[in-house]
Amino acid sequence: MPKANIEPVVGSRYELFSSLKAPKGFQGTEGCKILALERQKHLAFEFIAPPQFPNVRRLGTRVDVTFGEVAKGGVVKLDLVHSGFLEGEEWDGFFEFSNWNWDLVLGRFQYRFSVGPIDWKNPFIPHGISARPERKLRDHISS
Repeated sequence: MPKANIEPVVGSRYELFSSLKAPKGFQGTEGCKILALERQKHLAFEFIAPPQFPNVRRLGTRVDVTFGEVAKGGVVKLDLVHSGFLEGEEWDGFFEFSNWNWDLVLGRFQYRFSVGPIDWKNPFIPHGISARPERKLRDHISS
């Protein structure tokens, strides 16, 4: 992530900024908070959809990351559960996007801790990850 604003305390900020040139409120996960934190075991945070899913973005979802024991060689198993999805075309699109995005994020996470820092001017793309899913811009927002 090019920029983040994370305070490791329950109720504090968990904001990831991926589009710094976008208008405020559309740069990333602004306003998201840490929901649970257990050192080296569990992290839960609010997560909002990117702007191409405006109705989903307003409602938000939850991500839980559970870290396993450190094995030989410093390997750590981690489980990620992204919950709070509802039904509907926009939710389906966000679900597909999220599956792609978490594959990318977890691949970069593995790269970061096995190879070194990510060069955000030429970011690492994990093997087997396809190009970003087509962005379908919504022309309406449900009330």
